[in-house]
Amino acid sequence: MRSSPEALARIFRQEQGRRRGNKANPPQLDTSMTAVILDDGTVAEAEIQPKGQPKLLMQFLMHENGDVGITGDAGGSSKDFIADVKNVLGDRIDAVRKGTSRSNQQYTIETMSWDGSTYVRQGVATATRPPKHCIWLEPLSIGRPATAQLSPRFYQRTAGQLVLRASNEHEIASLLGRVRRAAHASVLPETHNFRDVPNPIVQSSLSIDIDHYRRTFAKIGMNLLIYMYGESYARHHAFNRTKGAILHGKPMPTIRQLGEFPILESVPSDRHVLMLAFMKTKAGRYGIGAFIRLYGGKTMLVGLSQNAPEPPIKDPVAMVVHYNRHHIELLNVEAFARAYKQDVPQDFRDAATKEHIYELWPTLNPRRRH
Repeated sequence: MRSSPEALARIFRQEQGRRRGNKANPPQLDTSMTAVILDDGTVAEAEIQPKGQPKLLMQFLMHENGDVGITGDAGGSSKDFIADVKNVLGDRIDAVRKGTSRSNQQYTIETMSWDGSTYVRQGVATATRPPKHCIWLEPLSIGRPATAQLSPRFYQRTAGQLVLRASNEHEIASLLGRVRRAAHASVLPETHNFRDVPNPIVQSSLSIDIDHYRRTFAKIGMNLLIYMYGESYARHHAFNRTKGAILHGKPMPTIRQLGEFPILESVPSDRHVLMLAFMKTKAGRYGIGAFIRLYGGKTMLVGLSQNAPEPPIKDPVAMVVHYNRHHIELLNVEAFARAYKQDVPQDFRDAATKEHIYELWPTLNPRRRH
């Protein structure tokens, strides 16, 4: 979800995560690449911080003439960055690429050794987990102005990972050698000179895995069902299909975005709202769906089961999450209507719920008696 439309909304709307102190987890946006184009045309690696502010990362910039420069945000530590580079770029290193398979995450690990002047490739292997200490490899590509100087760069993410971004596969070993030599040759002054870059050009690319996106919404819906209806109810075999979709992506979850759903759209955008709804179908069974609206966006309807047993709670309950206050309200239909000025009649709500669930599962229509 950190590489989804909701993550983009979270960056601008949510001030902080639930954790505090050393374990603080501010909102993050996972982009394929975020770069700042400085006023001299240099492209430098950055991350999008809360409120949408770009932060320049600590990094080595490798120029065509062989020079290696160092740059970063005023809040970064060049000494800590160089110490981490020296620690990881030892006599033997693992350079890792993340695979593109959606079914099983694979990592390609290339082992290199230092021969005294540069790194030499030793072998390549694949694994389901990356090594604890490694260099991450990312491609160097971005739509850029003609004046931008696109050079390889070696940077450190705020989470601590060290990354080499380069375009030429055959240059990776020599580029890592340049970084190691630059780190060991660096003599840093006690104070650094920083300058403001007014209105910098920021470019980001975001890659969304639609399958993972759908499975995450299904997981939110199942968690809501477990919380509201209890563990024993959620263990019924009627929910096995949805659980399989969440765990393995086969079959894919049943989910759709609703164009309009005024029942939830009256809730302000500074809070999430989630609600379970059900309708009786055939042979005393029930179709159950979860309505989910995050950060004031469109309402998503997640199908959880077409043939569930009768729910233990007859009246719908809304969960309203004040995500900046870290506070949750559980409201029945009457309290929800009072709190959010819902004047939609109950029979209209029931009809709307049935309509949306029928659209989700067209075969659910119960047999009519003549």
